[in-house]
This record gives sequence, C-alpha cells and structure tokens, in this order.
Amino acid sequence: MGRIIVVGAGPGSPEYVTLAAKRAVRQADVVVGSERALRLFRNNMRGEALPLTAHNFKQTLEQAVKKAEQGKSVAVVSTGDPGFAGLLRPVLEVVGERNVEVKVVPGVSAIQACAARALVSWENTVLLSFHDGVSEAGKKQLLTAVRAGKQVMLLPDPKAFTLKEIAKFLTGEGVNKNTAVVLCEDLTLKTERLIETTLEEARAHDSGRLTVILIKAEQKTWPKSLRCQNVEA
Repeated sequence: MGRIIVVGAGPGSPEYVTLAAKRAVRQADVVVGSERALRLFRNNMRGEALPLTAHNFKQTLEQAVKKAEQGKSVAVVSTGDPGFAGLLRPVLEVVGERNVEVKVVPGVSAIQACAARALVSWENTVLLSFHDGVSEAGKKQLLTAVRAGKQVMLLPDPKAFTLKEIAKFLTGEGVNKNTAVVLCEDLTLKTERLIETTLEEARAHDSGRLTVILIKAEQKTWPKSLRCQNVEA
C-alpha cells in the first residue's frame, strides 16, 4: 500500500513548523506544495520537489498519488493545518478508492494564531473559509452566526469577498455597524499586523490572502493592547 502524509506547515514563520512536520518532509521521497510552503522546508528536503500552483493543481496531486502507488513516500505540504482550508480534502478526493493510505501531521493554523494574538478563547467560535469561493450558503451561515451574537473567525476570498465586501454585506443585512472586527494580516511574519476596527470602518478596508478576520458581535470593545498596532511575530 502506498502512503501520502499531508503535512501542516504552520501559518508562515519557520518558527511555527513542528518537529514532526520537518521529520515527515525529511523522510519523503517526493514533497509536494506551493512555493511558499516548500520554502519553509528547504533545509529539510532530500527528495524530489513538486511545486503546486493554481494551474497544475489537480495534475500535480494526481502525479503525487501515482508516485505513492509506485511505492514512493510522498509528503504533501499544506500551509496552516491541512484540515482547515488546506490540502487534506483535495488529496482525499484525488486518492478516492485507490490503495493509498493517507495520514496527517497537523500544523498550527492561521485561525489559532489569530485567536492567540487577539487574546480570545475560540472553542465556541464559528469558523468559516471563503478561500475556495463565495456561496450563498456560506454568506447565510456567516450572517446567521453574527446575528446570533456568535464570535466568528473567517478566511476571506481575496478577490470576491474581502473585508470590505464582508462589511458591506453584513451592514446591508442590518447588522450593527459598530460590531467589533479585528483584521489579522501576515500572522507570525515580520509584516504581521493587527487592526481593530468596526464593520462601518471596515467598509473602506481591503484584505489579502494571508488574512484572518475576527468578528465578535457580542462585544464592542477589545483589550487596549490590540488597538491598531503592529505585533512582532
């Protein structure tokens, strides 16, 4: 039986790559991942690197599965944690019913880093990702959670559903414009930034791909230590 290990690479900084992740990559004959993910393991890789891009995504995963079927040990490196907006689901879809075992080495997700930076507990938080696109069902889930006073952490779509679009959508549906929002950018990197704002002010903000948005509808203020500051990773 072939084996693929889906490895969580953490939110971006090499300091957040676990020893288990490094070991899995070091032992692999083939390592698959985005250029950003592969850079985190450049000192650990001994096997063949297969860069993963938006243009070759499915073909490269298919190639990785075939190499696993041939007896190669394959590591698929996913930024953050593979199970949340990561590569676990796409790998499982490509593997299907083939005779390939899939294992996971978990990683620190940007969601975890956001909660830590914002000093919030997140066991009852609604987690959403729009990285794969925006659906009416996803927007409805977001709106329902915020209206119910739930804390929400989400990954925005960097093209079609940025912070600005999210704020316009929620306020357009009658959500309190003073609802508190924290924008977490480039978490764990030297360019990391946290900005406290409101839905009203957020209507003028864009957000990129390396962003987590935290909405806490039940509380309109945040600790003073968070206010519009840059945080060293």
